[in-house]
Amino acid sequence: MNDPLGIRPLGDAFRAAYNFLLRGRRLRKLTEILLPIVPEAGHILDLGCGNGDLAAALQARRPGLVFTGVDVPSARVCKIPCTFYDGSKIPFPDASFDYVMLITVLHHTDDFRPILKEARRVARKGIILHDQKYSTRLDWLKLAIIDWPGNVPFGVYTPYNYKTRPEWLALYAELDLQERNFNDDIHFFGWFLNPILGQRLHFVSILDKPSP
Repeated sequence: MNDPLGIRPLGDAFRAAYNFLLRGRRLRKLTEILLPIVPEAGHILDLGCGNGDLAAALQARRPGLVFTGVDVPSARVCKIPCTFYDGSKIPFPDASFDYVMLITVLHHTDDFRPILKEARRVARKGIILHDQKYSTRLDWLKLAIIDWPGNVPFGVYTPYNYKTRPEWLALYAELDLQERNFNDDIHFFGWFLNPILGQRLHFVSILDKPSP
């Protein structure tokens, strides 16, 4: 496509700089955040796996884990076995996996319920969740500022659909999921930016399915 204003080259330069300076650090931090809560062994579905780099990093540290990825079609090469789907029905039978992993996926959707319902269906034990929450409008604005650089320039759908802690808990109750191991003391941005952009805006949880 013609771009006489030069916006496309600027976008390419920004994406290259982001990938070089920040994407590797983000992967290391997510791996560090998730290692204490993922099981030692089992079969995990990484829903919204992207290129599978996070699952591959976790598997390297937890050899007893087996990851399968599922995502909407893209041109990316996946580092784990990956299946494409239509964004609604996960193409696996009920209780196919020990856990389903949802890492910074839900706030990129307009409605969390259909994805969580499908994740619950194909999980035997529960869901490993990492996402974002806010308490004030300033918190919401900080999350929007955090989300923009790593998503919008890359064409990732970003509706800025964040929830408060009570809204998350109400959603779990509605879907009959029992929260275990909640942690929002996450230092994602280092000592300099975390007091400004951190402040318990990110969290990890394990959501258990009740025993039959």
